[in-house]
Amino acid sequence: MTPKTSTDDQSVERVLQILEEDCRMTCEEIARCAGILRASAYRILTERLYKRRIAAQWVPHDLSDVRELLDRYSWEVLPHPPYNPDMSPPDFDLFPKLKINMCGVCFSMLEDLSASITRRVRQLNCSTDLTGIMDLPNIGMQ
Repeated sequence: MTPKTSTDDQSVERVLQILEEDCRMTCEEIARCAGILRASAYRILTERLYKRRIAAQWVPHDLSDVRELLDRYSWEVLPHPPYNPDMSPPDFDLFPKLKINMCGVCFSMLEDLSASITRRVRQLNCSTDLTGIMDLPNIGMQ
């Protein structure tokens, strides 16, 4: 049987029942037991049941105050991927600016590379070109 890509009420109930039996199951195990895809199980756990994994257990993520505020102002909650350590603010601000002057340059020694990066970071700091984090509040206003 092929797993379903479903987050319907029946799948939510099944995931909740599985969690009540063993809250230490992984997302993959829950998906296998419920007969749904891992992505669907994760969506059910985080978006429908508002749970997150803490110390190898799925626990309620109590955001009632935040949800109350969102409801009061009719703000839409946009879907977004969970935090990914492979994507951080320097990936979007610092690294592209470092690459500009270093494109096509080959370094024969690690020390030369390190010195070049250090010089470029100091230049960027002096010129106030590194504004990625500070620009985030303004992005939504554009």
